[in-house]
Order: sequence, then C-alpha cells, then structure tokens
Amino acid sequence: MKIFFAYLLVAIFISSCSKNDFSDTKRVLETDKKYYLINDDFEITVLIYPKKEDKTIRFFKDYSNLNICFSIKQGENVFHQELKKRFIEGPSLFGNSNDNINEYSITNTHPFEKKFKGQISELNGKIIFVIPKLNLIDSLDKTLINKNSIIRINAYCETIYSAYQEYFIPKDIKIKIK
Repeated sequence: MKIFFAYLLVAIFISSCSKNDFSDTKRVLETDKKYYLINDDFEITVLIYPKKEDKTIRFFKDYSNLNICFSIKQGENVFHQELKKRFIEGPSLFGNSNDNINEYSITNTHPFEKKFKGQISELNGKIIFVIPKLNLIDSLDKTLINKNSIIRINAYCETIYSAYQEYFIPKDIKIKIK
C-alpha cells in the first residue's frame, strides 16, 4: 500500500511539473531602442512562441518566475555568474497558489507578449536599471562602461513548481555615457 502511494505521489509531481514549463518554446527579448542615454526610459518586450504546436505556459501574477539581469558583454559565462548571486524562492509544492498564477495559451500567430517599462539612471558611480513591474533593480559599475561597451540583457523563465529554467535569446544594447 505504501508503495502504491509513493508511485501515485511521484506521478502527480511529474505530471504537474511537465504541464507548466517553457520547454519547446522560443523565447525572445526586444527593446524599443538600440541606444540609450542615462535617465532614459526603456521598454523590454518578452515574446514566447511555441516551437511546434500550441502550448500553455504559466506565469505568477507578479512575474516572479521571469528573471532579467543586465551585464557588460565580456564573455559567455558572465550571465551565469550573475545568476549565482541571486536567490529565487518558489511557492510551496503543497500550498494552493493557483490564485497567484496566470495561464496563457500561445500559438505561432498569437505568442505571449508582455511589455515592461523601466528606467536607466546613475547613482554613486553605478548605472542603475529599474523595472518596477518586476521589482527589479540591477546595476553596473560605470567605470567598466565605455563608448563601445555592449550591455547584454539576459533572462530566463522558471517553471512554476520546480527550478527548471529556460533561457531567452540575449538582447544587446548600448548606453551612451556623456
């Protein structure tokens, strides 16, 4: 009897995790401009398309399973090092969090599309990126940025009930420093 319940719990866990991930999707970031100045507003558009067939994806209502960070494009491992600094806490597996989740049906002609507005500013020798809707504040050391520096916007989505991550195609921008 115990073995039956163990198999049942494992089956429920596996089926619930497989329903809400971002696998088999193409994830793209777009910006409203390629070049920004300090004190500019910016807009990042998140687009998610299914690769093969129609798909359902899930986001928390506060988009806390969407993670964005800014880095100076220096190498391929910068983003992964930056992510190690951040801790993301998910919901309880046994709690009822359905009230905090939105489901979206996506197709190739109707992808998931969400725009996030933000601001770029300078404070104490740092370039600050703020996206209020995501409760995101990120910064880069201004001394590391020159007129040829490329700022890379990286992002990933986490599934609702696990820590499985699907990464976006990075987006590069430039910031003109006066």
